[in-house]
Amino acid sequence: MKKVNYIIILNFIPILIIIGLIPLIKNDYLLTFTYLIIIGVSLAIHREKKDSHLFVLGFIALTSPLFGSIISTTCELGRV
Repeated sequence: MKKVNYIIILNFIPILIIIGLIPLIKNDYLLTFTYLIIIGVSLAIHREKKDSHLFVLGFIALTSPLFGSIISTTCELGRV
């Protein structure tokens, strides 16, 4: 049981750091670069199978105008 809690805490630390940096770093580009460094270090320390594939897929999905328009359209349809 203690090992499971330790693993959960270690996986939660980068998330807390990323959320905590939002009010401290005002420049969005610098914040994004900092996030990339944190994610890269996290992947270098502990990588599971297909983590890098999911990271790239998520990056493309979040930055692609096509996926962004689909998501916003879906959200607008949910409000009706």
